[in-house]
Amino acid sequence: MGKRLSAVDWAVHKKFAANIRRERRRKGWTIEQLAERSGITVRKLQRLETGEIVVPGRLIICLLVTLRCGADRLFSGVDNILSRNRAGSARARRAAPRIKTVKKRRVKKT
Repeated sequence: MGKRLSAVDWAVHKKFAANIRRERRRKGWTIEQLAERSGITVRKLQRLETGEIVVPGRLIICLLVTLRCGADRLFSGVDNILSRNRAGSARARRAAPRIKTVKKRRVKKT
Protein backbone atom coordinates (compact mmCIF):
# COMPACT_ATOMS: atom_id res chain seq x y z
CA MET A 1 0.00 0.00 0.00
CA GLY A 2 1.48 3.30 -1.05
CA LYS A 3 1.49 6.69 0.54
CA ARG A 4 -1.30 9.09 -0.48
CA LEU A 5 0.00 12.38 -1.82
CA SER A 6 -1.89 15.65 -1.77
CA ALA A 7 -3.03 16.99 -5.14
CA VAL A 8 -0.25 19.59 -5.08
CA ASP A 9 2.41 17.02 -4.18
CA TRP A 10 1.11 14.73 -6.92
CA ALA A 11 1.33 17.54 -9.52
CA VAL A 12 4.89 18.40 -8.41
CA HIS A 13 5.85 14.73 -8.53
CA LYS A 14 4.51 14.28 -12.07
CA LYS A 15 6.21 17.46 -13.28
CA PHE A 16 9.54 16.33 -11.83
CA ALA A 17 9.17 12.91 -13.49
CA ALA A 18 8.45 14.58 -16.84
CA ASN A 19 11.52 16.81 -16.40
CA ILE A 20 13.76 13.76 -15.86
CA ARG A 21 12.45 12.25 -19.10
CA ARG A 22 12.85 15.56 -20.96
CA GLU A 23 16.48 15.98 -19.86
CA ARG A 24 17.34 12.40 -20.82
CA ARG A 25 15.81 12.86 -24.26
CA ARG A 26 17.53 16.24 -24.66
CA LYS A 27 20.85 14.41 -24.26
CA GLY A 28 19.71 11.86 -26.85
CA TRP A 29 20.06 9.00 -24.37
CA THR A 30 17.91 5.91 -24.02
CA ILE A 31 16.83 4.73 -20.59
CA GLU A 32 19.41 1.96 -20.90
CA GLN A 33 22.19 4.48 -21.54
CA LEU A 34 21.14 6.60 -18.56
CA ALA A 35 21.00 3.46 -16.40
CA GLU A 36 24.50 2.46 -17.43
CA ARG A 37 25.93 5.91 -16.78
CA SER A 38 24.11 6.52 -13.49
CA GLY A 39 24.19 3.06 -11.92
CA ILE A 40 20.41 3.14 -11.46
CA THR A 41 18.54 0.11 -12.78
CA VAL A 42 16.50 0.41 -15.96
CA ARG A 43 13.32 -0.62 -14.13
CA LYS A 44 13.80 2.03 -11.45
CA LEU A 45 14.39 4.72 -14.08
CA GLN A 46 11.24 3.63 -15.92
CA ARG A 47 9.27 3.87 -12.68
CA LEU A 48 10.79 7.29 -11.91
CA GLU A 49 9.97 8.67 -15.36
CA THR A 50 6.39 7.41 -15.31
CA GLY A 51 5.81 8.70 -11.79
CA GLU A 52 5.21 5.29 -10.22
CA ILE A 53 7.61 6.04 -7.37
CA VAL A 54 8.76 9.14 -5.55
CA VAL A 55 12.34 10.13 -6.33
CA PRO A 56 14.50 9.88 -3.19
CA GLY A 57 17.04 12.63 -2.57
CA ARG A 58 20.09 10.49 -3.27
CA LEU A 59 18.74 9.65 -6.73
CA ILE A 60 18.06 13.32 -7.45
CA ILE A 61 21.74 14.06 -6.82
CA CYS A 62 22.80 11.07 -8.91
CA LEU A 63 20.59 12.23 -11.80
CA LEU A 64 21.89 15.81 -11.56
CA VAL A 65 25.48 14.61 -11.77
CA THR A 66 24.84 12.07 -14.54
CA LEU A 67 22.71 14.37 -16.69
CA ARG A 68 25.10 17.27 -15.99
CA CYS A 69 22.25 19.71 -15.54
CA GLY A 70 21.32 22.16 -12.84
CA ALA A 71 18.57 21.57 -10.32
CA ASP A 72 16.64 24.39 -12.01
CA ARG A 73 16.17 22.14 -15.06
CA LEU A 74 14.84 19.16 -13.10
CA PHE A 75 12.62 21.36 -10.95
CA SER A 76 11.43 23.71 -13.71
CA GLY A 77 7.71 24.38 -13.53
CA VAL A 78 7.42 23.18 -9.95
CA ASP A 79 7.27 26.72 -8.57
CA ASN A 80 4.30 27.47 -10.85
CA ILE A 81 2.41 24.47 -9.48
CA LEU A 82 3.13 25.43 -5.89
CA SER A 83 2.05 29.04 -6.36
CA ARG A 84 -1.16 28.05 -8.19
CA ASN A 85 -2.22 25.39 -5.71
CA ARG A 86 -1.53 26.63 -2.23
CA ALA A 87 -3.99 24.59 -0.22
CA GLY A 88 -5.85 22.09 -2.41
CA SER A 89 -9.34 20.87 -1.68
CA ALA A 90 -10.29 17.81 0.35
CA ARG A 91 -11.73 16.25 -2.80
CA ALA A 92 -8.46 16.68 -4.66
CA ARG A 93 -6.55 15.14 -1.75
CA ARG A 94 -8.86 12.12 -1.76
CA ALA A 95 -8.53 11.78 -5.52
CA ALA A 96 -4.73 11.78 -5.50
CA PRO A 97 -3.50 8.29 -6.37
CA ARG A 98 -1.36 6.22 -4.09
CA ILE A 99 2.22 5.74 -5.19
CA LYS A 100 5.01 3.52 -4.02
CA THR A 101 7.84 4.93 -1.98
CA VAL A 102 11.33 3.52 -2.29
CA LYS A 103 12.30 1.66 0.86
CA LYS A 104 15.86 1.49 2.05
CA ARG A 105 17.22 -2.02 2.17
CA ARG A 106 19.00 -3.14 5.26
CA VAL A 107 22.25 -4.91 4.70
CA LYS A 108 23.20 -7.55 7.24
CA LYS A 109 26.68 -7.17 8.57
CA THR A 110 28.63 -10.37 8.63
